[in-house]
Amino acid sequence: MSKLPDWFTGTAYDEGDKVTNPFSGKTITLTANELSMLDLVKGAEMAIAMGMASNTGELSEIMIKGTEWFKETNLKAYKILLD
Repeated sequence: MSKLPDWFTGTAYDEGDKVTNPFSGKTITLTANELSMLDLVKGAEMAIAMGMASNTGELSEIMIKGTEWFKETNLKAYKILLD
């Protein structure tokens, strides 16, 4: 299982789960660390989109680092959920 990077600031889950892309309908099972990272990336994306973030630059950096982590860790999940 891929380790979460030192810069990860989200909640680390104990279990993975199936995740469905709401746009394509494709589903993939993620490990606990992959699900943790996805939630961090999607949370940052949502906060920026809703205008709730005073730290947009930091959240943008999290989104970039998180998607890069997915490309290196699980390219298939990246293509289904984040591409």
